[in-house]
Amino acid sequence: LALGFQGVIIDFLCIGTRAMVRVCGPIVTLLIVQSKGWPFVLMVWGILDFGLLYGEHPFAHHWAYFQDWVGLFNMKNPSGHVVDSDWNRRILLMMVTISFTVALKRFLVGLYIGKQ
Repeated sequence: LALGFQGVIIDFLCIGTRAMVRVCGPIVTLLIVQSKGWPFVLMVWGILDFGLLYGEHPFAHHWAYFQDWVGLFNMKNPSGHVVDSDWNRRILLMMVTISFTVALKRFLVGLYIGKQ
């Protein structure tokens, strides 16, 4: 899913069209383009995990909680409360922070080298 977002956001919107430049401006667009690769994938993966798979809501514990056919995907199979643990939150925060820091470093080095 994160690779799909990379393809749509970076390859299509930022590089293929001028839509991101109009919406976000050239600086933010360049920052997004410079983050292509593992920093972008790791950041989007962490953000998606925070949104979908972190916390105490039913979807985080069991993806198909609404069905009763397969017991593996509902409340019959305990999830172990990994998704709402403090360690999971710390790991997700580290994923997003490190990947954003690397993207920012790439952006600043690109600006510095581009000025010379």
